[in-house]
Amino acid sequence: MLTKEMKKQIYLKALSKAAKHCIGNRKPSRIAIEYGISTSTLSTLVNAKKDFNVTTIAQVAEAIGVKTSYLYELTEVYLPTGFSLLDI
Repeated sequence: MLTKEMKKQIYLKALSKAAKHCIGNRKPSRIAIEYGISTSTLSTLVNAKKDFNVTTIAQVAEAIGVKTSYLYELTEVYLPTGFSLLDI
């Protein structure tokens, strides 16, 4: 059985994949500088190292050129079937 921490990592990795998909070939550090987001924040999100609050995720979504809702929808694509955010 997966622990709560393991489930959280599954979610963070899905969010990371969604962000990477949206970023495409652009350099995350350049995006961060252009939009005034700390490079460490964007790097940490892209590398699935930390859970962020909704406001930070919304700022990152805007910086990478997508709506927050789209980033979350894409995140769901990368989650396993039946995964629930209530699990984390």
